[in-house]
Amino acid sequence: MSSRARTIKSTLTMTNLKDKLYQCQEMLHEIHKLSLEPQDSLPDVFVWMLVAGKRIAYFRIPARDILYSDADLKRGRLCGKLKTLTLKLPGKRSQGQSGWQMQAKLTMILWLGLNEERDKFYASLPPDCNPKTSSIPRSLSCASTSQFQLRAHLYQARALIGSDSSGLSDPYATVTFGEFVAQTKVISETLSPTWNQMLIIDDITLPYPAGEWLKTCPPMITIEIYDHDSIASAAGILTKGSPEYLGRAFAYPLVKLCDDPYKPPMFPALLQWWHIQRGQSPSGELLASFELFQKPFDAEEVYKLLLTPRLAPKHRRICSEGLPLTVSKHDVETAMRMEKNAIIPIPGSIRPVFSKHRIEVLFWGMRDLKKLQFTAVTRPKIDVECAGKVISSIPLTDANINPNFSVTVQHTEVDLPEDQTYCPPITIRCVDCRNFGRFVLVGTHTISSLQRYLFKTKASLSKDNLDAIKPAGESDAEVASVSELFKDKPSNGGIPTVLPSGTTQANATGNVAAGFKLLNNTSTAVDTSQSINSGLKNFGMELSRFGPKRSSSRKMRKPIKVKDKELDDIDWSSLDWWSKYYASADKQEKKSNQTGNKETTVRVDDEGVSALITTQTGDQISLNSSGSDEYSHGHTDTDMTSSSANFKYIQTLTIYDKELESVKEFEGFAEWLHTFSLLRGKKTTDEEDDDSRIVGKFKGCLQIYKCPPMLGPKDVNIVGGDPAQGMFAGVPSNDPVKVLVRVYVVLAKELHPADLNGKADPYLVIKLGSKTINDVENYIPKQLNPVFGKCFEQEVTFPMESTLSVQIWDYDRLSKNDLIGETKIDLENRFYSRHRASCGLPSVYHSSGYNIWRDREKPTTILAKRCKASNMGPPHYRLHQAKVTVAGRDFFLKEDLAADLAASYDASHTEENLALNVLKQWHELQPGGCALVPEHVETRSLYNSEKPGIEQGKVQMWVDIFPLDAPALPPTIDISPRKPKGYELRVTIWNTDEVILEEDDFFTGEKSSDIYVKGWLTGPDNSQSTDVHYRSLTGEGNFNWRFVLAFDYLLAEQKIVVTKKDSIFSWDESETKMPAKLTLQVWDADHISADDFLGAFTGDLTRFPRGAKSMEACQLIDSTIPTVNIFKQKRIKGWWPFEQADGTIAGKVEAEIELVTAEDAEQRPVGLGREAPEPLEKPNRPDTAFLWFLNPLKSVQYLFCKRFKGICIKLFIAVALVMLIVLLVYNIPGYAAKRMLGA
Repeated sequence: MSSRARTIKSTLTMTNLKDKLYQCQEMLHEIHKLSLEPQDSLPDVFVWMLVAGKRIAYFRIPARDILYSDADLKRGRLCGKLKTLTLKLPGKRSQGQSGWQMQAKLTMILWLGLNEERDKFYASLPPDCNPKTSSIPRSLSCASTSQFQLRAHLYQARALIGSDSSGLSDPYATVTFGEFVAQTKVISETLSPTWNQMLIIDDITLPYPAGEWLKTCPPMITIEIYDHDSIASAAGILTKGSPEYLGRAFAYPLVKLCDDPYKPPMFPALLQWWHIQRGQSPSGELLASFELFQKPFDAEEVYKLLLTPRLAPKHRRICSEGLPLTVSKHDVETAMRMEKNAIIPIPGSIRPVFSKHRIEVLFWGMRDLKKLQFTAVTRPKIDVECAGKVISSIPLTDANINPNFSVTVQHTEVDLPEDQTYCPPITIRCVDCRNFGRFVLVGTHTISSLQRYLFKTKASLSKDNLDAIKPAGESDAEVASVSELFKDKPSNGGIPTVLPSGTTQANATGNVAAGFKLLNNTSTAVDTSQSINSGLKNFGMELSRFGPKRSSSRKMRKPIKVKDKELDDIDWSSLDWWSKYYASADKQEKKSNQTGNKETTVRVDDEGVSALITTQTGDQISLNSSGSDEYSHGHTDTDMTSSSANFKYIQTLTIYDKELESVKEFEGFAEWLHTFSLLRGKKTTDEEDDDSRIVGKFKGCLQIYKCPPMLGPKDVNIVGGDPAQGMFAGVPSNDPVKVLVRVYVVLAKELHPADLNGKADPYLVIKLGSKTINDVENYIPKQLNPVFGKCFEQEVTFPMESTLSVQIWDYDRLSKNDLIGETKIDLENRFYSRHRASCGLPSVYHSSGYNIWRDREKPTTILAKRCKASNMGPPHYRLHQAKVTVAGRDFFLKEDLAADLAASYDASHTEENLALNVLKQWHELQPGGCALVPEHVETRSLYNSEKPGIEQGKVQMWVDIFPLDAPALPPTIDISPRKPKGYELRVTIWNTDEVILEEDDFFTGEKSSDIYVKGWLTGPDNSQSTDVHYRSLTGEGNFNWRFVLAFDYLLAEQKIVVTKKDSIFSWDESETKMPAKLTLQVWDADHISADDFLGAFTGDLTRFPRGAKSMEACQLIDSTIPTVNIFKQKRIKGWWPFEQADGTIAGKVEAEIELVTAEDAEQRPVGLGREAPEPLEKPNRPDTAFLWFLNPLKSVQYLFCKRFKGICIKLFIAVALVMLIVLLVYNIPGYAAKRMLGA
């Protein structure tokens, strides 16, 4: 909020003062919403109306609005005040026509507070109202009552709802005050009736006394608008039918007591706009004022002031003590007698002050006319009505052949109010001229506010901005109107929020296109002759030596130096349009990351009226990186580190994150050609926009100005011409013109899924008039962020084929294709716009290369034509000073252009670049200057009519339009998606060391691990593994194993492209883009259970950490370790650490990484693992590296014998001795027997 306030303060100028005031009002409203609790601690109060115990209607009041507090600022706004409640039906019955009618009205005083503070309740009661009990009273009785007279001054209404089949109404108003009702006359067939009628309701008795309390809490007045319907009988006599409800407004009168003098500044009550609601939707506005007189009052005093002609505001300020009474007694008596008449006009002192104005209407043409009464509308004409005057166009000969009018400009003079707040609406009617003199109403359009179409001189514009900040004390009687007394009452509580007189929303918005902050145009000059001799790279170094002299108070900028190494790193021959696109995305992403400014955009409605919309975004676009399964057109900060230096010297374009029409500087391309939607039929829903009622569109414009206008030397009309020759002087011819339209569709993003798998198969359909281009053959399977890179070219004729529709469809093999979304562009407005939207202007002129000039006219030709059209005289070039003079101002090449020019600048194009520099600053030239559209890519939202109001995705594109009468058309720009280049990454795993020993040996109890290394680029599913180094006792592993990882790589996006089928049932392969990151993991192999993960290393190939030269120097990766780009260095060798999840080292690996292209890999192939070609030697592993059940002898040797050698020898000797003893014992008896027997 504080940054927005600083932005408003820093950008405040005399020309945008009203816009800034409107933004401040929005900020105040946001602060008020922040002050409210998200969930109230007290429950809301419900007032129910019961009939026979059944709940019929209710009214809901937030408890905070009636909560009492001793502090005035903390007290509820309705606490202790007289409040009129309008009850409505409960539940769904309150919606639709049944809920439009008011069920009942209750006038109540509500107070909510602590029980101990109930004595404070009596202070809020009206005077002389005594409660019947000593406790909190259930009813009030007043000792005295007063008689009053109500005077309702109903002047006019605007933007009412059409209730007849023709789209019009026959409105009349009823004023209800208590039990009294008065009615105005009926105005036939209009949506903006002017009644100019004073309604008098006499002998009103109020049940509470008059006094100052009544002034602060006046009773509410209800004004209801109805449509009068007549029914024709068989005899042809019209009878009154049932009236149809159009809307309701609530107002409050200005109270005059008996003792109050009827004189300025308090009286009379001035007219103001009251909002009309029907249900939950707005249904128009009512211009009226109301006065409540306590009887008796001096009628002669009142009529003396009422009959006094109303003076201009400057004269009313002089007569602050009272107006001069020039009214005769006879006039007063006549006016008093007229009170008995049925229709009384509003007195002159209340009616607005009128002056002579001229209305000029530009009748351009008709568009998209639908059939009426089953017949095509072929001869339409337009009637423009304002203040009773009608301007009619000449009927078209045949709208199907040429829908433009032959006579374009007509005018008339009308009397309009001096105060723009009171200006009547303008009604545009389309009538079809049919055979036998019949005229059929096609549709109507009502312009409620004329602010957009009022021509203001430069002097009056500055004066209006000064008046906008004038203190209330300096105003006239208008500051004392009812709106000032009750401006804090919101409309949702039954009391409309009324802006002070002269500050309606339309006025507060103001002219959004008024004024631009002047920029410095005295940049450093370029010496062309020396730049040619000094060479390409030295050009940027020598810029600082030349330039115009500046004031000593201004600090000179440092000279821009271009580094030879940075320029040598750029492969200029490989640059294309995508290089420019990604350089622009990189530049704007960095800018959006650094600052987030409050941005003001422009929304153009059907009338072409601009409204301010503010959003908290970056400057132009914020690019977000997508997931691994979706396309990302932007880059993260780390992705761009290696390419930022190269991007710095690549020419850029502007990427808008919204539609080009929404950019504030371009005014929606409706600066002089507006589109008005014609409506027909009855509005039956609460929705604000009803497209089904649109029967066609009228293209044209209106200009309203005082007669005669006080023109100054700097005043220009909306076309940029001389207003003395007419407000539309300089408008081009509206004859049909043949053009070549080129539609460039770059990409789409965030598309709505259309298939069951959460993806879509998008393709493009281009519709331009009756011509359609279907690109279904080139659908992109399973993508929500497809890159199209398509250019569609079509020759069409304006205005018959001027609406471009870009549609994105989902391709289905077995069912009907589905529309994802579409966006529509009015090419005719772009073609004729002063902002030159037909072809954007690049930042620098080049005759070849990736930044080749793509317009059919060179900058010098464009500048010469612009100067001639603006009566500025031809530009004067001074090439030796690199300067051009236009309209008395000198323009130099800017310093920030020096580095760009130094890289790819052709000194022979100095004149073209000087002219281009002026065109980029064309909005600074006054009069007649405006911002010209730069080379750009716009981001347009996609919508589907079956899902109204829900965005279905975005598409990035731009459109070029060239007249076919041009001598030579420029070639198309190739924006085809870049094809990924094949690479092969060869990773040789030599050794590992200090790997974590995960297992304990079963036989020996020693710590060991069965180590192997796994690696991949495109995911674990495509991983490769080394063989296993069994029984590593020291964490050392020897492999001599080669991974061969083939992949496709997009160098510009720094992404690996993986194309594969999602499943065996998939028809098409899906494309996935992911960062080029090499992952190496070390594992412990287990043959019974799952393998154990020990650690991992991940490195981005574009910023790969430089490996350590030795195992001892290898440490954890941090920001201090230098990085290399493997795509440039091609080969790297060293030691890298494996890291655990807790950030500790799990081991180290010695590897060698080599990157070769696919072509080189075919010429010099290598084998996988240790296989040929180029086989690797087997590693020299220790004898202990074996698997025990595959090598039993080794197991006995190394696991048993080696550890228990001494025990085995001793055990063997002991067993031998035991066996010897056993044999000896066994053989002794036999031997003894033989010896004894002599055998």
